[in-house]
Amino acid sequence: MLLTEDRFDEMDRVCADGERRCTTTGSVNVLPFYHGARALRLLAAGALGDAAANAEIMLDLLSDVQGDWAAHAHGLLARVALHRGDVAGARHQIDLGAATIRGPGYGLDCFHWTSALTLEAEGDPDAARRLLFETWDQFAPFRLYPTLSPAAIDVLRMALGAGDRERIAEVAAVLEVGAAGSSAASVHGTAQLAKGLATGDLELVRQAVATCAGGPRSLTAAQVAELAADVVGGGEAITHLRHAASAYEAAGAAHDVARVAAALRQRGTRLGARGRRQRPGVGWDSLTPSELHVSELAAEGMTTRAVADRLFVSVNTVETHLRHIYRKLEIRSRAELATLVGRRREG
Repeated sequence: MLLTEDRFDEMDRVCADGERRCTTTGSVNVLPFYHGARALRLLAAGALGDAAANAEIMLDLLSDVQGDWAAHAHGLLARVALHRGDVAGARHQIDLGAATIRGPGYGLDCFHWTSALTLEAEGDPDAARRLLFETWDQFAPFRLYPTLSPAAIDVLRMALGAGDRERIAEVAAVLEVGAAGSSAASVHGTAQLAKGLATGDLELVRQAVATCAGGPRSLTAAQVAELAADVVGGGEAITHLRHAASAYEAAGAAHDVARVAAALRQRGTRLGARGRRQRPGVGWDSLTPSELHVSELAAEGMTTRAVADRLFVSVNTVETHLRHIYRKLEIRSRAELATLVGRRREG
């Protein structure tokens, strides 16, 4: 619920405390849930690498305990792959996740939502729209939970493209109820967007862009700005698209940047050389902010447990970060890491 309400800092503290309690009491069967929630929070904030790392940790933990949550983790990894433009990688994760489903369970809303987006990326918009709308209807009692509220933006986008005014009005009514009991910028902004699209009120659409921009969900804000551009037109649309591109660039979402660049070209302008590009696969520049922080602390000689306590994360998280760091820096030990960090500090 803290995630739903955009209270990310509080959620991080709750997850860290919960992970520590699970570790000390031996209740490891609950640990995957915390990493799944954290992955959703990081994905919403545009931290794709760290979101993927937590989804991988979730899968690692599920190999040791009973829990029908693997589809959720595979869906998260597929979503990261889609943002990065790796459609084949997304399809691989969706196929892996589908093989784990035995019935209703945690995270299937996220999984089916991402499955629809994968179909769209593969060039089948009709199948994508059918699956997304079915998912939206199926999970009606949980629409205001963390995954399906942001999914409303994709429902609105696909409905707008298909001219489905009835669907847009239904989504607007649902989100209006949710916004009445929420203080989250993302919930209010999405509700404003839906109502603006349903009623043709462009001022509400503009308010939606501003509202979401004031919250912590950078990718949600970018998606709202991008969708707003489709209806406001003119120079205002170009401004919205450029704002969306900046957020996507900061996240390393190459596929989204390419889509916005194409939309700008259709309007007679270009994105141009700007912002940060796709993070490389090796070297210091390939490390995420969390991985950089872990590398600094580990190089100081801190134990894995000490690093975990310092960063308010689990030991599993630190160990996964270290594996990624070793691979990206092409090293095999902490001694090598300490040497590289020392050289980097010296310039």
